[in-house]
Amino acid sequence: KNLLDGLPSGCIEGFELQPLLECGRRPDAVVSLAGERDMVIDSKAPEPPHGLLGGDATDSDRQEYVNKLKDHIADLAKKKYHASLSTMCIPRTWLLLPGEGYLRAAYDSKGNDTLGLHTFADQRNVTVVGPNGLRGAIEMWLIQHAEKEDIDKLGRENVQEALQSLQPVWTESVLPGMRKLGNFLKKFVNMYNEVSLKLVMFDKCLRDVLDLPKPRKTMLPPVVKIPSDETLQYTEVE
Repeated sequence: KNLLDGLPSGCIEGFELQPLLECGRRPDAVVSLAGERDMVIDSKAPEPPHGLLGGDATDSDRQEYVNKLKDHIADLAKKKYHASLSTMCIPRTWLLLPGEGYLRAAYDSKGNDTLGLHTFADQRNVTVVGPNGLRGAIEMWLIQHAEKEDIDKLGRENVQEALQSLQPVWTESVLPGMRKLGNFLKKFVNMYNEVSLKLVMFDKCLRDVLDLPKPRKTMLPPVVKIPSDETLQYTEVE
């Protein structure tokens, strides 16, 4: 609680300590992040051998300690806290150790994770952190969310700017051009129907002179309906 309360203003939107999930389990905390995302945190405090904190432990001491951490990681992975929360929950659990020394104790003398603690955790959707690591993860999430919002805003502004640049072309060229095309089509239809009528009359006269049977209707040119003079109106678009 002290760690979460001490975060810079705006880093999180709130948190709940030991909430009861649908699965009946209680993680130590669920943090509400920017962008309506949730983060599950569970704290563990496996005491490392004294020599690990002092820097003079044996490799077997370190292996024993890392094995304890891996047992906690495997246990957290089985609980699948995030599956009991909304789909907006980040699909992993943060395993919080009480101090940075608890994490350094799992590394070799050069600070390398030679025993594969983080790889083991990542394969099980668990992230092992100390207090500073948790602060960094939350602050990084806030930065990434802010960057995404800026990109989205810039994208909307670019689209609006592009549409504004098209406005003269649309009102001065596209719409008048379609109006002109419609008027041309109306004239063409009238011309077509007039010619078709004359052809039908000529066909009738010719058949009368030659004493030919009347043509089937499907043999004659069709009459095309003249478009209405009404102008298209705006309609509601769902």
